[in-house]
This record gives sequence, structure tokens and C-alpha cells, in this order.
Amino acid sequence: MKYPFHISEYSHSMGNAVGNLIDYWEAIESTNFFMGGAIWDWIDQAMYYYDKKTGERFLAYGGDFGDKPNDGTFVNNGLIFADMKPKPQYFEVKKVYQNVGVKAIDIQQGKIELFNKNYFKDLSDYQVEWSLFKDGVAAAGSAGTIAAADLPKARQKKQIVLPIKYGKLDAGSEYFVKVQFLLNEDKPWANKGFVQMEEQLFVKAAENKPLISSVANGKNPVLSKEGELQVVKGDQFVAKFDNKTGSIYSLAYANKQIIREGEGPKLDALRAPVDNDNWAYQQWFEKGLHNLKHKVLSSNSYTKKDGTVVLAFTIESQAPYGASLLGGTSGTYTLKEHTDKPFGNDDFKFTSNQIWTIYKDGSIELSSSITSNNASVVLARLGYSLQLPGEFGNYSYYGRGPINNYADRKTAQFIELHKSTVKDQFVPWPNPQNMSNNEDVRWTSLTNKDGQGVIFIAKEHLATSALEYSELELTFAPHPYQLPKSSGVHLHLDAAVTGLGVIAADKGRHWKKTV
Repeated sequence: MKYPFHISEYSHSMGNAVGNLIDYWEAIESTNFFMGGAIWDWIDQAMYYYDKKTGERFLAYGGDFGDKPNDGTFVNNGLIFADMKPKPQYFEVKKVYQNVGVKAIDIQQGKIELFNKNYFKDLSDYQVEWSLFKDGVAAAGSAGTIAAADLPKARQKKQIVLPIKYGKLDAGSEYFVKVQFLLNEDKPWANKGFVQMEEQLFVKAAENKPLISSVANGKNPVLSKEGELQVVKGDQFVAKFDNKTGSIYSLAYANKQIIREGEGPKLDALRAPVDNDNWAYQQWFEKGLHNLKHKVLSSNSYTKKDGTVVLAFTIESQAPYGASLLGGTSGTYTLKEHTDKPFGNDDFKFTSNQIWTIYKDGSIELSSSITSNNASVVLARLGYSLQLPGEFGNYSYYGRGPINNYADRKTAQFIELHKSTVKDQFVPWPNPQNMSNNEDVRWTSLTNKDGQGVIFIAKEHLATSALEYSELELTFAPHPYQLPKSSGVHLHLDAAVTGLGVIAADKGRHWKKTV
């Protein structure tokens, strides 16, 4: 057999999907043996239908018409929705498939390399612009245009120097360079000025970040007890901690309640299954990740000489029993709890050592070490979830965006300051599933219309999401209109989230997961 090879269907775009595409293309472009592959497929085949009781219009899939047998959600496997709006993965495909490569050669000198991947076409259709970003925002006076004479011809590379003045950059700030290729005239697919191709290059990290203790001002907080709660009162804040769960029980700043009673951060490892999670989601429910109960095994508390309050807890997180998630690819799940098989000491559980440090200004730091008794379990995520009142609906973050992204589907989303709302984080999948995740987040904030709220800052990076619904609510709603009324802002702060992976299929529908 002669090359080049076509890989057949190498990515399955069913629901929130198309992970690992960049890995495929790095392999494809490293050799002449591959010519590409096919994504199943371009557009969802869902159809509009109406709820006969409420009159609500929705995108229906197999089984919604009383049709038996049916293929369930298998009609929802396009890069765009049935109403022709793009899915999040559409943007990843656009980025990975672009016909230009941009990489740093010596970024301190501003030297980068452009590679024209086209075999026959030059880059004369584009105006190429660059801009320097400081802490996620375009830096004033640090942008320019790359001359047409500096653009490489077909299958050629060319090095150019951007005048970024590395030595004058602020030590305490993080910098990136963005290079964009904009259409210089109208085309059938887009108008002049459309960003056809782009890349982001890391320039430098922020140095010498100050410690919280060095900038926190105010009166020394006072630690007291109220029954099963430890209460830390300071200048304009009250933080209550639950001795039974080892978490924040409630939190208020300047008499504004940020965390309502019992809704503080707790260890969480579950996500609403995406359509291609059928290789893993059963074990999540079998291990009880949907129903973790948190129990303090030991605790300690003290006040440091500088007035800082420290609370330390060792916590065991385990479900009372496992369950089975039934429904397959029907889009309609039901849960069968195995109450007759209670978990024992050797069944799956987490053990966490959590240290809460409360500073004079009301800043709260959490340092957490988490282990489980079965490292072979593939978790959907690992981090903390909490709920905030619904009024905190303005969502800003410094990380990858603005489109939802995951560890294996993030190359199209740049690290910048993104401003959104919790409502706009919702993606109208015909069958609700996990969404809103953003990777490489430095900080994220949630505020109300008056600018009051809370900010969460990562020591390194986080994966975060903010939605009006919990992961279980997303799991059990067959369609978006069947979601319950929101109880508030459901926020996830994760150390890591499992990627979307690639589901490859042959004509006989034999499925294999690759990550």
C-alpha cells in the first residue's frame, strides 16, 4: 500500500467533544505518510419539535417523537448545531486546520518564525497584525503590522523580529504576543477584517508575586465557637467553618452574604457526562462520586503571632453507597442507587488534608492535599465546588477563552482577560452535559450589578466553570428547557479536569476511547 494515508474517521463530534485534535495534526504534519482524516460530522441532525403540554420548542433527537427503535443522541454529532450555530469544538477545528504556523525562536529578542503551510498559495490575502498583552489585556502602544514583504511564500518559513522591548517589561506582570492574519478583502465565507488565522506566544511570567500576608491590612480577626461552627470575625467580614465537614459554612463581607449556609466549597470529582464519556461515566457513579459525604477525622485551630487564623482539617469523603446511571445514549438518564450495598472502609474514598488561613483583610487561603485509596479510577475532575447567590452573575476570568475549553481542546482559546456572565456560559446542547470549563485560569471573579463579589486566585493555574445549574441537574434534564429553576451560581475550581478525548468509530459502530 502506498502513502499518504487517510486516517478515516479520527474524531467524533458528538456533544461536547473533539479533544486531542492538535495531537493528531502535530503527527500528521511531522511526516508525509498522512494526508489527514475525517470528523464525524459537520452538522447535527436534530429537528425542532414542541412539548405537547407546554408548547415549548426544542431541538429533538431520537425517541422524542415516540419513535422506537431509535438512535438517541447519535444525531447530535456535528461541528455545528442543527440551527447552524457553531459548537465550541468548531473553533478548535478552525485553529488546528489553519494554514500558517507561528512559533517563537528567541522571544526575548522578539524573534519569531512564520511558516506558510500552503503548497501553492502565498499569504497576500491577509493583513498580519501583532499585539502585546500584559496581564491579559492589550498593552497600549505595543502593536503593529508585519509587512507583506516579510511573509513567507508557499511551503516556506521566514523569521522576523517584533519590537517588544523585553528589557522594559514589568517584572510583576505576565506577557503574551498575539499574531493575527486578517482578510484584506471580502471573501465568500467572511468579510474583510475577519481573523482567518491566529496564534498566541508566551513572552514572560510574572515575577516576585507578593504574599497575601504582606498586603493584607486590617484588625486582627477573632476566632470563637458557635456549636459545631468555628467563627472567624474580622474587620468587615465573618467566616464560619463547619467542624463536621471541614469547609466554609457561610461567608459575608461588609454584611453582604457571599456564601449561604452550607454551600461552601467541598471536594468534587463528578461532571455531567458528555456524550463521548460512555467509556468512563459508569464508574463515576459506581464509586459514588455523585453523592460524596464529607466527614472530619481530626482538626486543629490556632492564631499566629501576626493575627492570622489557621484552621486545619483531615477529611474523609465517601458516598454511603454506589449507583448505576441508566439510559445509555438515549439522552434520558435515571439513577439506580444501590442502597442494599453500603460502602465499607475499603470502598472508594478520598482523604484530604485542608489548611484554611484567614488573613486580616478577610482573604482566605486554602491549601489542600488530596489522595484516594484507588489511584486507578479515572476521575472526571478533581477540585472543589461551591454555590453562590444568583445575584453574582457577572463572570470574569484571566485564562483561556472566551469559548469553553478543556485540557485536550484548548489551543484555539487564548490566555486573556475574559468578561462574561454566568448565563452566557451555558451552551444549548440538545441534551445538557458538562460545559463552561476554562483551562489555565490565573484568577476568576463573580460579582453583582454593583461590582460587589468575590475573586478566586490560583497559586498556579486552575480549571474553572460557572453555571446556573449543578452537574446533576445537567445530567438528568433531557433537554435545556427541562432544567429546573436555578438555585444560584454553581462554581467549580479544579486542579484538573479530564479531557474530552477522541472517540473513533468504524461503520460497525465499534467504539474506542483514546486520550
